[in-house]
Amino acid sequence: LSDGTDVKVKIVTELATSDDHAELSWSISPTVFTAANFNILYINDASGSTDDPASDSNGNPIDKYPDDGITDTIFQVDVAAFEALNQQLINDGYGNSDLGIISFAGNARLNLETTPSDQQGVLDALNDPGVVRSGTDYEEAFSDAVTLFFQKQPDVAEASNIVYFLSDGEPWPPYQDFSEEFDKLTSESGGINASVYAFGVGSSVDQTILNSVDNTGSGATIFDDPSDLVAGLSSSQLDIKNVISVTFFVNDVEQNTINDPDFESSVSGITLESLDILGLNPNGANEVRMETLILTDAGEQTITNRIEVPGASVASSTASTEPMVQSLTDSGDFYVIA
Repeated sequence: LSDGTDVKVKIVTELATSDDHAELSWSISPTVFTAANFNILYINDASGSTDDPASDSNGNPIDKYPDDGITDTIFQVDVAAFEALNQQLINDGYGNSDLGIISFAGNARLNLETTPSDQQGVLDALNDPGVVRSGTDYEEAFSDAVTLFFQKQPDVAEASNIVYFLSDGEPWPPYQDFSEEFDKLTSESGGINASVYAFGVGSSVDQTILNSVDNTGSGATIFDDPSDLVAGLSSSQLDIKNVISVTFFVNDVEQNTINDPDFESSVSGITLESLDILGLNPNGANEVRMETLILTDAGEQTITNRIEVPGASVASSTASTEPMVQSLTDSGDFYVIA
């Protein structure tokens, strides 16, 4: 995109149509979610300040995680947010990805290596940080991420490596230099090339420091109101409000314009499911063109994609015994079936 964010568009539809319509789904995702294999790491701040009571922006105590009549702590809200993120990864088809969980405070600890589908194991590891609760050692957290998790993954050089980093404050002791560890984690030369999504919760967060550990291009996401964290951590880092519309054309004739709230946001991107495209010719070739209007930091931008949906009679006349492989390949400012 024009603001520097790398995205991919995925379109799934029928190979051919025998009538005048075809079902289609569309999604736009950060490129990190388009790989074949994934190594995912949760890094959670378990410092002593996370034992403080959590309250919403109106000063009302939060009692949801668990709903037991006792005000939740920031730590409980953090755990609930990672639990929601984990569930969303499962829902989006990443349940069998390699997953690590690191807790950090005065030191850091790799609590578990598993997969998101191990929901109880994930929850148990998050709830039992096993670290010294004084201090907020970013440096050791990133060091353990490199040496204890990613460098031990056999597919680290080929996989998409993703980090979710959550903190309620700034590093303590202050003036920590974690640049060497962070560079190993995020640079291509280091062999990991991880995408780090940084999140902050509460009023003590240092936006500048968290921005420095978010290399996705959009900066860290800060939740001043902890009650927003659970939903926010598991939603797409592409802001659903910034997808203004998707307009569909069949053979250059406009058929549909879809606007929010028809889009759905999930951790892997923004989707539009089961849209019925009309106006197709069942006896000829059809070009379906999609124009996605997105609001970026640099202004509005239109992404144009094109695919072919032939009529059934046309498709059968060119049928092959070989399986048909469809992929969207970049061709300038639009995509074609290869």
